[in-house]
Parts: sequence; structure tokens; C-alpha cells
Amino acid sequence: MTGEYSDDLAQLSKLDETEILNKLRDRYAKDKIYTNCGEILIAVNPYKNLPIFDDQHHNQYDWKKFDAKAKPHIFHMATRAYQRMRENATNQVILVSGESGAGKTESTKLMVKHFIHMCPHGSEDLHDKVVKVNPLLEAFGNAQTIMNENSSRFAKYLELSFQEDGQVLGAVVRDYMLEKSRVVNYSYDE
Repeated sequence: MTGEYSDDLAQLSKLDETEILNKLRDRYAKDKIYTNCGEILIAVNPYKNLPIFDDQHHNQYDWKKFDAKAKPHIFHMATRAYQRMRENATNQVILVSGESGAGKTESTKLMVKHFIHMCPHGSEDLHDKVVKVNPLLEAFGNAQTIMNENSSRFAKYLELSFQEDGQVLGAVVRDYMLEKSRVVNYSYDE
């Protein structure tokens, strides 16, 4: 592996659970919360604010100057999908997965913000509207858990619609796979 803190775990000479966890732990200690594993982005919730979601980073990960070798970042993932959508005129899907408290909702909000930033006529108003729908869904299906104050009891599907020029037209948020057993029953301390 090149460098002590390589950005891509797929470059490890020995790819096993121990080695992966050690590399992620080392990177996390240096506030490097994003790590690639080939085409997959691994994000580790820092449980604190980091100065890596500002306009400078939005501009660094702009789709017109896409660099496949750029440092791993949630904006880079959004940029790859947006660039492929624009250049190939094909639908793109990003799957955000993780345990309770992993930061899935925050990661999704950050990607939406970056998509809107890359639009020809980026609109903070549209971003705010898309993001503000989420608390309404949360009011009906979230619970306090040991790991998370506001944990979803269901999966969410966010679909953004774009015009041919790459401008966001709108968004639809759907919930599915409601964990009924966790809505009517709860564990100790939840």
C-alpha cells in the first residue's frame, strides 16, 4: 500500500477484516472520515463538525473538473453520479447503508446539497425544501435509541429528478420497510 494512510483499501496487499479496521481507525484518528474501497465509499461518523463541507470543497469536487483520483469525500461520490448522469444520460443510484447513528441521513443531506450546488442554476431554496421534508417523515417513524437520538425505523428512498441540462426539477421521498416490531416494542434504554 502506498503511504501510511492510503485512501483506497482496495490497494491493501492483505485485505482482511483486521487490516481494514486498523486502517479505518488510523484514518479516523486523523479526521479522515472517508475512505475508498474501490468504487465504495466508507464513511465513519466523526460525531463532530469538520470543516470539509464548505464552498471550497463543493468547488473542489465539481463535476466539470472531475478527478477519479481525488481524495475520498461524500461530494466525490455525488459528483461521480452526477457526471455519469450528465455525460451518459443514464439514471444513477447511490445506496447509503449503515448502522443506527452511522450518519446516513446526514450523508444524504450533504449529497443533495452538492447535487444542487453542481446544477446550472443551483438553488439553496430547493435544497432547503428537499431537506425539510425529512423531519416530517421522521416524526412518524423515528425513535430514540442508545446509539441515536433520532433513529429511523424505516428505510427512505430519495429520488431526484433532473432536466437534460442537469438542473434539479424536484424530489420525491418515500419510506418503506417499516420495522413494525421496533415501532411497537423497544429495548432497554430506548
